[in-house]
Amino acid sequence: MKKTEYFLILIFGIIACNKKANVKDSFNDTLPTDTVLVNTLWKSTIDYEDVKHDKFTEKLNVKSKLRWIITYYKVDTMPYLENEIYRVRQDSVLAYDPHKINLKEMEFRETGTYYISGMIKDRIVLDTVWQEGKKDSEVSEAVFWRKIVVVE
Repeated sequence: MKKTEYFLILIFGIIACNKKANVKDSFNDTLPTDTVLVNTLWKSTIDYEDVKHDKFTEKLNVKSKLRWIITYYKVDTMPYLENEIYRVRQDSVLAYDPHKINLKEMEFRETGTYYISGMIKDRIVLDTVWQEGKKDSEVSEAVFWRKIVVVE
């Protein structure tokens, strides 16, 4: 390989590793945005739908079905990439309604722009179906981001 080819590979590698700045810039105008007053409790919900899991649980009209929807999230001054959210998670909530996820109340003590980066893990566990000595389950994942602007 020539020196220029090595140089181009190095440049592309640097650009690929610097995705956090690009995520924030590209999402800045497209994220759902909430405006919150500083030092005020803020409560929010995430509207969620997994058509495949909804249809599957509607077909099963038995008590042995079980659906766990757990949301992991982090609040920070920058959004996180999809593959980083679970690793940096700060909190989690269990949803009792499969279509609305209630996040915990939050209070922001400083003005500024914050982001919620979250991952929803939707798991169906069938008590009556056993495979290889354990309960059969199906998991789907969804990622969400929300922008929060805190003002005086």
